[in-house]
Amino acid sequence: MESLLATAPRKPAFRTTSLRTITVDSRTLIGMDSDYEVRVWCGELGCSYQQLRAAIAAVGPSVDRVCAHLAGI
Repeated sequence: MESLLATAPRKPAFRTTSLRTITVDSRTLIGMDSDYEVRVWCGELGCSYQQLRAAIAAVGPSVDRVCAHLAGI
């Protein structure tokens, strides 16, 4: 008998943290609406809330652009 998991459609890739799961959409754009997401991104990027907010104001919410901007600080 074939496993149900083998026939189930694949879900998009996920990045898990110790507390919750962040979906693929959350990995391309940084949202400032969720305190949890802001804390995760600050930890991942090694910056403060103020630095993250300033970077998003300067280059937009794209993760790649924010990373590049923060690398230049």
